[in-house]
Amino acid sequence: MDTILGHATRSVKLLNEWLAENGCPEYAELYQSAGERYGVRWDIAIFQSTHETAYWTFRGDVPESHNNFSGIGATGGGNPGEKFNTPKAGILAQIQHLAEYAGVDVPEAETVAERTRYVDDWIRGTAKYWKDLTGRWATDMQYWQKIQGHMRKFDKWAAERLADEAGYWVDIFKSGNAFLMKGSLAVDMVATGLLVDKISVIKDYFGTRAATFTVAPHDKPEPTIIAPEPEPITDSLLVDPEATFHAKDVWIDWAEDFPRMYTKYKYPKGYTEGAIVHHTAGGDIVGSLQYLSRVGFPCLGNSRQGVVYQPFPLSEGGPHCGSWHHRRMVGIESAGWGKLVKIGNKFYAWPKKDGRYLYEVPEHRVRHIPKQDGNRQPGYYEMFTDVQEKSLLKVILWCKVNAPDIFSIDNVLGHDEVTPANKNDPGGSLSMNMADFRALVEQEYQKLKAAQ
Repeated sequence: MDTILGHATRSVKLLNEWLAENGCPEYAELYQSAGERYGVRWDIAIFQSTHETAYWTFRGDVPESHNNFSGIGATGGGNPGEKFNTPKAGILAQIQHLAEYAGVDVPEAETVAERTRYVDDWIRGTAKYWKDLTGRWATDMQYWQKIQGHMRKFDKWAAERLADEAGYWVDIFKSGNAFLMKGSLAVDMVATGLLVDKISVIKDYFGTRAATFTVAPHDKPEPTIIAPEPEPITDSLLVDPEATFHAKDVWIDWAEDFPRMYTKYKYPKGYTEGAIVHHTAGGDIVGSLQYLSRVGFPCLGNSRQGVVYQPFPLSEGGPHCGSWHHRRMVGIESAGWGKLVKIGNKFYAWPKKDGRYLYEVPEHRVRHIPKQDGNRQPGYYEMFTDVQEKSLLKVILWCKVNAPDIFSIDNVLGHDEVTPANKNDPGGSLSMNMADFRALVEQEYQKLKAAQ
C-alpha cells in the first residue's frame, strides 16, 4: 500500500521524459527537491498533478497562470484556488500540504499556501496513505484510483522504454525490489534472458548506482542462488564492557546510517521497552528496509554480514508485528529467507515466477526443525549466520545497557511469539528458541554488569 511519506521509486530522468512526451513541463527535479525536503513520495505527487491539471491543460477552475498544480484552495463552484508566483512555489505548496496530511508539522514560517496554514491543525495526520486523500483532498470518491491510473500509464511506458534501450524485456519486481534512495535508483531484479553486457546500458539509462542484477538465461532456467557467504566472526562483535553508555541514548553510535524512516508514534517511556525479532523473508537487508520504509513499517536492520542499520531513533516507532507490542518495542529485521520449501533434495525460498522457484538455498545454510521447539515451528529454514546472531545479541545488549530501567529482557520476543497464528519468524532461522535466546541475553548482560 502506498504511503504519502517515503522514498520515491521512479527516476527523475524517466519522469521528465514521460512528462515531455505528454506535453507537460519537465518539473521532476522541482518535485524531487521539495519531496525529499519533507519526506514525501514526490513521484506520486507528479501523478497527482497530471490528474489535477489534466496533463497541464488546465480544463477546470484553476488557470495555468496560478502555478497551482494540485488544486489547493479550489473548492468548486468556479473558485480558482490559490495563486503561486512560480512553478517551484506551487510544487512546494503541494508537497507541504501532502506532508501535513501525512502527519508532518510544517513550520509556519516555511508554509507557502494560505490554505495549508489555515487547515493544518485539522488535516495533520489524517491521511497516512494516498488512498486516504479520497474524500479529503478531493470530493471525488475515485480520486486515488484515478491517480493510480496515471501511475500505471507511466510504469507501462517506462517498462517499454527500458526494453527499447536495453534490447531486452526485463521484469521489474516492484514490491520493494526496485527502489530509489536519495535520488539514485538501485535495482535488484531477476533479468530473464538479459545478457550481462546489456546491464550497463540499463544502468546508464537510469543514471543509477549500486545496481545488482541476477541473471537467469533462457537456456538455463536454474534457480538463482543469492547472498554471499559471510566473513568469519570474531568475539570483538560483542559489546565492549569498557564502553561508556549515556543515559537513554536514542542512536546506536556503531550502527550504520540509513535514510530516515517514517515513524507513527513516540514510545510511552521515551525509549523502547524491548525488541521483536524478525527475519526479512528476503535476501537483501537494504532492499527489505527500503520496502518497509515505503509501506510504513519501521525496523532496525541486520545484514547477513552482521551490519546493523538504524533508520530512526529508539524513542519512537511504528507498526511492524501486528500486535500492541510495536507501540512499545522496536522491531529488528535480520536478513534471511526464513521458512523454505523442500523439493527432492533441494531447498527453495518462497518467490516464484512462471511457476518455478527463483532462489535455491544451499543445504549448508539450511536448518531443519523436526518438531515444535518453543516458538520454532517444524520445517526447514535458512539459518541466520553466526555473525548475524552476534550482531543481534550486540544490539539488544546495547539497548539494555543503555536504559536498564526501561528495556526489559523479558520483552525480547519473536514475531512468532506475539502473533503465532500466522508468523514463523525468527523460527528456525535462529539457532535456539526465543526462551533460550532470552536466557543468553540475560547471561551476557550479567557478565557486562560484573565487568563494569
